[in-house]
Amino acid sequence: MYTYYICSHNCVYMNEEQMKFACKDNFNYLIWVISKSWGRVKQKMLNEFDLTGPQVEMLGAVHTLSLEKKEIKQIDISQLIHIDPMTTSTILRNLEKKKLILRKYSEVDTRARIIELTASGEEILKKAYLKAESIQDFIYKEFDRDQIISDMKLLLDIFERLERNNN
Repeated sequence: MYTYYICSHNCVYMNEEQMKFACKDNFNYLIWVISKSWGRVKQKMLNEFDLTGPQVEMLGAVHTLSLEKKEIKQIDISQLIHIDPMTTSTILRNLEKKKLILRKYSEVDTRARIIELTASGEEILKKAYLKAESIQDFIYKEFDRDQIISDMKLLLDIFERLERNNN
């Protein structure tokens, strides 16, 4: 059976076996497959903690910012992890329901909400990071970790330049 596949803007009719070979050396396809695969692995790992990827990123951002700042505002978190403020607010509300963070009014700016990790939030973040590290160690044992990080930083720099040029 032949199906219509899109492989990096190349639309062709081919069977699934042919498609695997046609796309396996295609950069866009590989980035897409790796991204989707990593998302599935990450979510499966996070299911153990009843968390989503964005929730862990948010907890991590609160932790990181708490090392630098006294009062952490929602906008600080939003800017750090590049998630829009409304989505940030929704995720924080869900984390608050799970008792992983506290949201309270600022003593300096009464319009602002200040975010803090609870002891439960710190504990679950630590466990999730340890689990993620074990998965990363499994992945990196097959590669030169420093080279991957260097290549990914270069790729990120290129994407950031493209974003700036397209805005």
